[in-house]
Amino acid sequence: YYSFMFCSFVILKLIKDYYGFNLSLPPASWYLFFVSNYYTSDHVFFLRILWTLSVEEQFYLVWGICLFYFQKHLPLVILLFTFISLLFNFWGALTNAAIYLNTLSYLFDMMVGAYAAYSLVKNGTLVNLIIKIKKTRAIIFYSFLPLLFIAYFLLNNLLGGGLNKVLEEVIREIFVIYCGFVILHQMVSEKSFFNLSSNKFLVYTGKISFGLYCLHGIVITVGTIFFNKINLKIPNVYQVLILLGVTFLFATFSYYILEKPFLRLKDKLRRI
Repeated sequence: YYSFMFCSFVILKLIKDYYGFNLSLPPASWYLFFVSNYYTSDHVFFLRILWTLSVEEQFYLVWGICLFYFQKHLPLVILLFTFISLLFNFWGALTNAAIYLNTLSYLFDMMVGAYAAYSLVKNGTLVNLIIKIKKTRAIIFYSFLPLLFIAYFLLNNLLGGGLNKVLEEVIREIFVIYCGFVILHQMVSEKSFFNLSSNKFLVYTGKISFGLYCLHGIVITVGTIFFNKINLKIPNVYQVLILLGVTFLFATFSYYILEKPFLRLKDKLRRI
């Protein structure tokens, strides 16, 4: 992340100053201290999309404190944070407040993951229930997602494209809970009719996902400018595939050259 910040705020700034082209860079402190989700002024696209990393880091900081001081009371902490987030989200839906970039909006999502992890570590009732899900029920379970999307689009069309924001929030929370169940099912079920971890492409994509996320914005920005400069006339779908391939290539370099050495260092520090 900080190597990407160095390229953005040092190298790109030097290039910008040298060639004199416009590049709307924000103050670096918003990104260096992981609070960019609260920087609302318009700025360059490939940085703006990284606001979710700030949300995650803010959560990790608070959650780390909770794990250290309130480990014996984690279910209560999870329940409290869930209530706060739900209250905040439904308040935003009722008042049309601008809460999309606020960390509290996604605290519910984090708590679903936290409860799933807690259940897994404690081998709780939820995990035991998921382990016992048989193939037929698993198929029904995985069919729920397309049914949820169909219900969403039908309701939205029925209401003329003006789906109530409270109802939208309810559907979003259901979707988040469902994703938590899917992750748990993939991790603990031995009778799943399909196992995502057996797909080598998905596993590899997961390994380089951080690079994919951080780099896709700059690849899209530079790639689009390049296509326009050389006046390349190809269908948009081919442009997307080319940019996706380039992003995978850069993310692969990032993983093996930058991320993997730090991951090895992290493992060594854990053993000390």
